[in-house]
Amino acid sequence: MKQNIRDIVKYKYSKKNELKKELKKKILKSIIQNNNVQQVYKIFAQFKLELLNKNNKFNRNKKICLLLGRKAGINKKLNLSRHQIKQFNILGKIQNLKIKSW
Repeated sequence: MKQNIRDIVKYKYSKKNELKKELKKKILKSIIQNNNVQQVYKIFAQFKLELLNKNNKFNRNKKICLLLGRKAGINKKLNLSRHQIKQFNILGKIQNLKIKSW
């Protein structure tokens, strides 16, 4: 059980860092496309963007269930395992959810 909790915390931390990197990328891209910015700043922003892309290329995280820490059978929208979705559906906590197979 401790391993599952550790995996959940690790996943949340990595997602937080991923969102920060996405925000940085958007800011750098907007600086590069802005015509009112000096050429020196544009070049520096382009250099930083290339560094972000090089470091982020191989860093893909596998999705895990946010409640159980399970790594297989994860729903894309809810980030819950199929077992948790079925349990919530039986209890009536999830409404208007259609899944192809149960």
